[in-house]
Amino acid sequence: MVLYGAASGPVDPINPLTLTRNSIYLSRPTLSDFIPTFAEKKERINDLVSALLSGALELPAIQTFTFEQATQAHRLLESGMAGGKLAFTTE
Repeated sequence: MVLYGAASGPVDPINPLTLTRNSIYLSRPTLSDFIPTFAEKKERINDLVSALLSGALELPAIQTFTFEQATQAHRLLESGMAGGKLAFTTE
């Protein structure tokens, strides 16, 4: 079993003894497993920012909703059709 991210919240507790059946193991990779040094992280962030500033990389648009539109935003998330980030505005 591999856990990637936790956007929907923490995972329910798992009894480690259930993982012994069939030699199942649990893995929770983190960024530090793949980019171990601060210098390398800094280099990769600089590359990312450069790509964004040059237009080589584009971010999807952020859809905004008022709090009155919360039901609509929630339905969009549940449908899997959001296609990016959603944000609520106070105006």
